[in-house]
Amino acid sequence: MADQISPIPAVPAGLREAAQVGKLIPFIGAGVSLLAGCPGWNDFADGALRWLIAQGKFSYSQFEQVRHLNPRVKLSLARTLEAENGLTIDYEPLLHPKKRDESEKGLRLYRSLFKLGNRFVTTNYDKWLDDRIPDTTPTAAPPADPAAMALPDPMRVVHKVSDLTPALLAEPNTVIHLHGSLRDPQGMILTTQDYVRHYANDRLSGDAAKENRVLTFLEYLFANRTVLFVGYGLAELEILEYVILKARRPPGTAVKESRHYLHPLEWNSMNQTIFCLLRHDATRRESPISPTEIRSLEVVGPSYETLRVQNLSASPYVATWLATL
Repeated sequence: MADQISPIPAVPAGLREAAQVGKLIPFIGAGVSLLAGCPGWNDFADGALRWLIAQGKFSYSQFEQVRHLNPRVKLSLARTLEAENGLTIDYEPLLHPKKRDESEKGLRLYRSLFKLGNRFVTTNYDKWLDDRIPDTTPTAAPPADPAAMALPDPMRVVHKVSDLTPALLAEPNTVIHLHGSLRDPQGMILTTQDYVRHYANDRLSGDAAKENRVLTFLEYLFANRTVLFVGYGLAELEILEYVILKARRPPGTAVKESRHYLHPLEWNSMNQTIFCLLRHDATRRESPISPTEIRSLEVVGPSYETLRVQNLSASPYVATWLATL
């Protein structure tokens, strides 16, 4: 039937070509880690406040008064209390409530993502991308030496703005944590103030000393690589606005960009996973796109509203694509 909805849309030709020539950069968002067992934004913010309650620096009654607030507001409050009391919130157990090898879905998902390439950019703070997960090949014979079984292969982890350079996109086995990492909790971009400072526009100053290395890196990334955004749903549009809009130059000075793709994962109230593939063809634009345009990107494949597949893990989806790339 002509109007039949395919559970898995065809891989766009531009995406396949970029993968084949080594120019595809997976850009990983919170939706991926959520499927792997990490908390969503609201649970993460509440976890930070509960940590402060355990330290006696916040109360349950105060928590009840603020729990309805935006997660970024709650994280800002947690950061303030953290600084005022000279504490360092232990974010690792909040982001990794269980060990990585205990999350079968997470292992399967990230193992598939690692097959996409060996260079990643992410706005996540967690450690899922910090070690390449070895592929598992079924075998009838048990390993002669269990100690010799494949172990996670450490990636080069870049999380400091001072280390951001376009050359990193040519370095194999590299993951770039654009918003910081658990390796340096104080450097994590958590609050609205953090985001404003992180993406402060240096384009009009004319002073090379004030260069924002984040914007320079993103501009090069979008101009010279094909980006596949994975795990950015409706809750992540604010982050995409910072990443995409701030990286662009003012009208009249736009740099030609490669074609980029967005594959968000969004959970609705019925515990269903909504999959869609959206395309952003930046080569036709000479001015910044607006937040409204981000919300109305061209759909490639099934309709965003009609494609709802219950209990469908992202891993088989990615794996199916990998077979054709």
